[in-house]
Amino acid sequence: MPEKYSWSIGIGRWLGVPVRVHLILMILCVAALALEVNLKLAGYQIDSGTALATILVLFCSLAVHELGHWVVLNLFGRQPDTVVLMPWGGISGIDVALPTKSKIAVYLAGPLMNGVVFSMAALFLTSSGHLAIHEIINPFRPFEFDSSGKYISLMMIVAWVNFQLLIINLLPTFPFDGGAILRSVAHHLGRGDTNIRIEATVMFIGIATGFAMIGISFFLREMDLGPLNLGWVGILLAGIVICFCARASFYHNISLENLDRDSENLEMVSILAVAEELESRISDDYPDFEDFDFSDKDENLIYSRWLQEKQEERQQELLDKEAEEDRLADEILGKLHNHGFESLTRKERETLDRVSARIRRRRQQGV
Repeated sequence: MPEKYSWSIGIGRWLGVPVRVHLILMILCVAALALEVNLKLAGYQIDSGTALATILVLFCSLAVHELGHWVVLNLFGRQPDTVVLMPWGGISGIDVALPTKSKIAVYLAGPLMNGVVFSMAALFLTSSGHLAIHEIINPFRPFEFDSSGKYISLMMIVAWVNFQLLIINLLPTFPFDGGAILRSVAHHLGRGDTNIRIEATVMFIGIATGFAMIGISFFLREMDLGPLNLGWVGILLAGIVICFCARASFYHNISLENLDRDSENLEMVSILAVAEELESRISDDYPDFEDFDFSDKDENLIYSRWLQEKQEERQQELLDKEAEEDRLADEILGKLHNHGFESLTRKERETLDRVSARIRRRRQQGV
């Protein structure tokens, strides 16, 4: 399973797209339930259904968010391969080879859907006199679910959750939609600059965003934040994580852009070269089972056989994985030859990057 889909479980196919729930989102749901219990123990009068109602609204809002991405992406004739739901939205294969304006439209669609839902709920609540707008958007004062006025309280939760999703996803840093929009705009405006300078600029803005959140968290320490009186700690931790994510995103995208810089050389790599690479694969890349001392003693015979079987299974898995990857590389190279480098998706570029690195490594070794 691809790395970005690990630590997640599948929940079926929505509109033909496999959907998974990440462990982080599941932990957040458990934390919400635990927070409700702790607040009750601390003396706060909270309806027992508050955490559950908030979790359900969050899942529905995340679905609306991803629906926005899906609709706009389909307008351009594309579809994500898989969607992994996270607390702020989702990780999906929407970073496709599209024009800059089309990419921005795809990335903006998710937050805008949350903005539409928030606007409708907030308009109803303010026009009916139930709440003022500043009460709805306060991130530290989530609303309780009142069973006696369940529709109004549910509308409050819907407005509150969707506003938070809107703001979070507009932050100009990885892993939010705002970071993807910033990267697309930066690459469009900086077409004359090197990729490393553009990515460094994106990283700087992301780190600056993280430090701004850290500064805000210390400013909020002395404020009365209501039931979430330690909410400033969450902002502090989020700011620290964002700084590290911005740096990790920089190195990740630079490694991918190395393929862009070598695009002219990649066009010279033919399908025949990949085939020759497959034929030249030697056993030195895998464990040499003759080097293992499999004892014939009775007390070790069963374990030795089991160990050898496991090693052989692992070797076969590696062979099958590289064979499949090289088969895909053949198809990608054909696509590259017919439609040019810009037609490749990020996943296809990563595949070619790995195959190209393997070829270079073997050539350096004189194989």
